[in-house]
Amino acid sequence: MECVRQNSDCGLEVASKISALAMAVIGTATFGVIGEMVKLGKKLTWAAKCTNQLLLVMRGIIRYVRNVKTEDPQTSQQKLLLMLYQTNNVVTDLPMAIYA
Repeated sequence: MECVRQNSDCGLEVASKISALAMAVIGTATFGVIGEMVKLGKKLTWAAKCTNQLLLVMRGIIRYVRNVKTEDPQTSQQKLLLMLYQTNNVVTDLPMAIYA
């Protein structure tokens, strides 16, 4: 168990931990089983890669929000969303992950 920093949002911390665990599980599950997954079909392989990409983007967004909240804990949600919509995570990475 890890302590949550005083200025951190508990929900963001939990989401960050869950996404890290999910990425590790998917990575481990697909590491030695890719050959078997090809036999099952390319859709299963695509689903695993797509899930991994979306989790990677989600972790980037969570890290950005956490850093902004740490620097200025009084940041309003509207200002945070405005700043977030101008980051590479939302402008390029998220659409690419959805498209892939």
